Amino acid sequence: MNTVWKRSVLMTKHIQIYGLIVVVLWGSFMLVNAGTITLSGVTIPLTDPFADYEHILPGQLRGALDAYSFTCNTTDARYSQTKYCNFRPNAGVFSLVEVLIDQNDKITEVDFTLRDSLFKVGDLMLLWGKPSVHPHKTSINFIWENGAGATTDYSRHLTFSLNVQKVYFMLKQEKGHIYQPDEK
Repeated sequence: MNTVWKRSVLMTKHIQIYGLIVVVLWGSFMLVNAGTITLSGVTIPLTDPFADYEHILPGQLRGALDAYSFTCNTTDARYSQTKYCNFRPNAGVFSLVEVLIDQNDKITEVDFTLRDSLFKVGDLMLLWGKPSVHPHKTSINFIWENGAGATTDYSRHLTFSLNVQKVYFMLKQEKGHIYQPDEK
């Protein structure tokens, strides 16, 4: 009887060990799956889509727009004479690029409207780091230290997977505007 009892105890310990192994493996599998599902909401851009437009960012002169098919007109925006220019790329990430130029022919603002909500807030965080968050009634603005900002639809739940509608770069002109990085 003693041998049978020892085998029974040994079998119980083996079952406990195998059960523990199964639980640990199952838990690891679930963590990997949860991580994969979470990350799948964020599309990682292979390259910085704004790099192609670096030479038309705020601080540059109007002549930089000549490389594109911008259409410009003069408007009395923001209480001063400003030129408004826009360009509609046929393909790529952006469906519209808008530029404001001051009376000294200096680019003061560039707005990029995204085609088909291709970017999430998390994508821009991978490019530029953590933004400051400014919720409004109908939208949320995210502002980065590099002079970039992004707009999304308002959501009660602030997540990295919010679709970005517009990305903008602005020079500091008045209180409340974001800063452009130092010129090199």
